[in-house]
Amino acid sequence: VLQYSTKERFIMEIATTPVRLNLKSKIVITIASALVYSLLIVVIDLFVEADLFFSTAGVFLILILALFFGFVFPDFLAHTMSKSGMKNSLRITPDLEEKEAIMIEGPASLINGNAVSGGKIFLTGSRMIFRNTEKEQIRLPYPSIKHLRIGKTAGMIENKLNIITHERERYHFIVNQPKLWIEKLNEHMTI
Repeated sequence: VLQYSTKERFIMEIATTPVRLNLKSKIVITIASALVYSLLIVVIDLFVEADLFFSTAGVFLILILALFFGFVFPDFLAHTMSKSGMKNSLRITPDLEEKEAIMIEGPASLINGNAVSGGKIFLTGSRMIFRNTEKEQIRLPYPSIKHLRIGKTAGMIENKLNIITHERERYHFIVNQPKLWIEKLNEHMTI
């Protein structure tokens, strides 16, 4: 949790630390990668007749690539995404009503079908606002929110904040620490 103040207000920034994969998820990714690389090497063997799959070099290649994509790559990707995401999200500010102030903010991405739009979630005294890097804005007054749920990406990573409104609109956000977001939203919804 980061806290800072501007001339006119005090803002809490939450969920800025990227989600890290646990050991179980990394092992699943490693095994899946090994299977994919094994299949690719078998297909290459069929066309080239090099017998890579049963060679020491082929087995070594499969192991190295699987371990890399299971253990090294996810942490590298999370680190890189958090650095670039934080730089981009610093410039995002929502359009506010007169006398409306941001109380909490944090990085988020909106999932809309197959498209993902990066931006920030802002909590004010009366509503939640999502603004993306293209300056599109979604405003959800707290009374319009019916359900808040945590979801998983790829069935493994708890990093989704699912919101359903009374009008049956569904919003799916990728956030760090979705439990914290739900806690803060519930606090604001009961005020």
